[in-house]
Amino acid sequence: SHDLDYRFHNPQYQEQTLLMLTCLMTLNGIPCIYYGTEQGMSGSGNRREYSREAMWGKYAFDKHSFFYEKIKELSVIRNSVPVIRYGRQYFRKCSGDGLHFGYSEFRGGIIAYSRILNDREVLIVANTSITEEQTLFINIDKNLNPEHRIWEVVFSSNATAASTPVSTSSLPGGMHAVELNLQPME
Repeated sequence: SHDLDYRFHNPQYQEQTLLMLTCLMTLNGIPCIYYGTEQGMSGSGNRREYSREAMWGKYAFDKHSFFYEKIKELSVIRNSVPVIRYGRQYFRKCSGDGLHFGYSEFRGGIIAYSRILNDREVLIVANTSITEEQTLFINIDKNLNPEHRIWEVVFSSNATAASTPVSTSSLPGGMHAVELNLQPME
């Protein structure tokens, strides 16, 4: 809220802000990012530099700041993948063993949801734990994703994960899932 002295972003935890922005840009609806977030401003502090209004005065608007670049990257993805803008949204169950599925039953939390448009599914998974790495299976639409289908990783806060191939697996009970390993805040 712009009425508060303190904003969501805490400079000590920029991974949390990136995770929030990634979800915001991929969830159903129109993303609304409060100005200054793209500059990494937190809105806290007792100097003028902490105020978002400072962007239009003495302090320069940085088009190369970390969050500006990430929001730009996420905007390009959102604009180039219609399913993210227009697709139906389904929260997905997760499992640590591939047998017992539930919603975010992992320490620290997991957010998993799909956006589906026509015959295309985009899966968004976020590990909200600040300390725990998670290896998990995420249930997906088996009618759209045959076994061994290779998924393209379009965005990850972990550069290594972006190059790791992910494929659809068939699980007991006729479910289809993808198996992911997520670092904290990935």
